[in-house]
Amino acid sequence: MRQILNIKDDEVIIYEITDQYLFECHRSNKVVMNKSLYLNYLSICDFEKITLDRTQCIFSQEWITHYGTLKTDGNWLWSTDLEHYFEKYNFKWPKDHLLKITNSNYQMSKKSKSIIEERRELGHKLVSQTSSPGEVNHFKDLIIQGRKIKKMTT
Repeated sequence: MRQILNIKDDEVIIYEITDQYLFECHRSNKVVMNKSLYLNYLSICDFEKITLDRTQCIFSQEWITHYGTLKTDGNWLWSTDLEHYFEKYNFKWPKDHLLKITNSNYQMSKKSKSIIEERRELGHKLVSQTSSPGEVNHFKDLIIQGRKIKKMTT
């Protein structure tokens, strides 16, 4: 399942992105202003989890990055195949995601980078405290712990 997470101090908002929603976005043909700036911003964000697999685009059947591969800017976490759907098929990101990028002038802030590093350090500590790596789930599960979860289905 494709997801976008908005990570806040006290809650995590999870947007579940369905194929149906991707088809609706494509049919709407709305053009995003400054699309190249958004794409550049997405390209400079950090990979958080890499799935060594590919999946086929639901429109063209071309091979693309698997939705299990995740990127982050510190406040948001998303399936990287959504970048492909944004670039080629007019995928609409959550409004708050676009506002965050626009308000940051399309740059990743030092604060965002420090948040990413802080979470990685927490993940490394948890892994080192367990008897086997399988006992600790990946980044997404770590950041959800202790926060209220709000699911949004598109």
